[in-house]
Amino acid sequence: MYPTNKKVRVYRRKGEEFKKQHIVGTTQNGRYKVMFWECFKIKGVGKIIIVKEKLNAAKYINILANNLRKSAEMLHMDNFIFQQDRAPPHTAKITSNWLRDQSIPVLDWSPPITRYESY
Repeated sequence: MYPTNKKVRVYRRKGEEFKKQHIVGTTQNGRYKVMFWECFKIKGVGKIIIVKEKLNAAKYINILANNLRKSAEMLHMDNFIFQQDRAPPHTAKITSNWLRDQSIPVLDWSPPITRYESY
């Protein structure tokens, strides 16, 4: 079945409303959401990681652990200040503690605009 803007009448027995054959998938505003993590500086881009599932603090820390320093090396950044927005996985206490334990300096405030919002 494909999403449609037309009204559709469906007849089904009680208790069958959530059976797969009675469900039509939709997308909000006709667009798909894609989440990714990226490290960049003014003259280059580090690793880009597509996040395929809902992000929580533990998954975010795993992304940072496997990609942040590698990206800094790719971008020849010996010294940097890490910047992130105020998303819950970013502001979680476990994330803040991990960044502190790794001696990664973090910008104290959230940026007013992201790279992609500026286009």
